[in-house]
Amino acid sequence: MNKDELKKSLQSLQDELDKLNGSDEAVKQRIIHLIDEVEHQLANPENTDHKDSLIEKLQYSIEQFEVEHPRITGIMNRIMMTLSDMGI
Repeated sequence: MNKDELKKSLQSLQDELDKLNGSDEAVKQRIIHLIDEVEHQLANPENTDHKDSLIEKLQYSIEQFEVEHPRITGIMNRIMMTLSDMGI
């Protein structure tokens, strides 16, 4: 995957978030924060200070959402693999 495909995955993730009901506001906020972090890393690939923590946050989120939000989990898995393939 390349940067454009990663951006498409981020947009897919945002689309899934838009479908969540109001009771999942905490979930939405956590994922929005992760999207922001991924976009920041893409804009600043030379900044590797937060790279490891970003991957850890993605892995933790995947574990947390796996049962209740399988579509979100699938998209997050794709994002994490793409970041890894890109060396991030």
